[in-house]
This record gives sequence, C-alpha cells and structure tokens, in this order.
Amino acid sequence: MRELQKLSPEQRADIWKAVWAVLNLPPEKRQMLFGMDEDRRRLAREEIERTMSDAGLHLDEEKRRRFVGRYFEERRAIEEKLRKETEEKRRQFLGEMRARLKQEFETVAAKPAPDEGAK
Repeated sequence: MRELQKLSPEQRADIWKAVWAVLNLPPEKRQMLFGMDEDRRRLAREEIERTMSDAGLHLDEEKRRRFVGRYFEERRAIEEKLRKETEEKRRQFLGEMRARLKQEFETVAAKPAPDEGAK
C-alpha cells in the first residue's frame, strides 16, 4: 500500500481500472493470467536460488529476504536500462528508415512514371 500511495492519483486510478478489468474477466481467462504470473514467479525463484547457489551463499531467513529484495531491485534497474536502450535504438532505426523511405519515394515521385509521360 505504501507503494500505491507514492503514485499520482491518475496512476492509482489506472491501476484500479486494471485490477477491476482482471476481476471482471471470465474465470478461465483470469486463471490463465494468474497461471502465467505464477510461472513467472516460479522462474524468478529458480533464478534467485541458482544465483545464491552459484555464489556459494547459505543465508539465514533475514539475509535471504534482503538478498531477494536487492536482487529484484537490481534486476528491475537492469530491465529498465535495457528497455531504455532498446527504445533509443528503435527510435534511431526508425529515423534512419524514414529518411531512406523519404529519399526513395521523393526520388520516385519527382520522376514521372513511364506511362505518364506517354499520355
């Protein structure tokens, strides 16, 4: 709830709309969504276990809880960084594509088609 309170009223309204939309789904669709979420959580737990095992860590409950929190915090930061980099590259590639298409079609538009000159 503390995290929700940090959001703007518009963001909170969007979240509540999404929650109600999920709750109003037919039971089979809702179960499918929750099943995918459970799969994602299972994979995350396995990844965390593998990370701790690979590092040779044997943590008590408190340290384990802190490790999991930090893992997700840093993982979110990595995912956000990758998302931003991907979006920047996408914008760059789209700009290059638009320039190529503009150049190609401006050139084509400036030249009359072979049958247009014969009319």
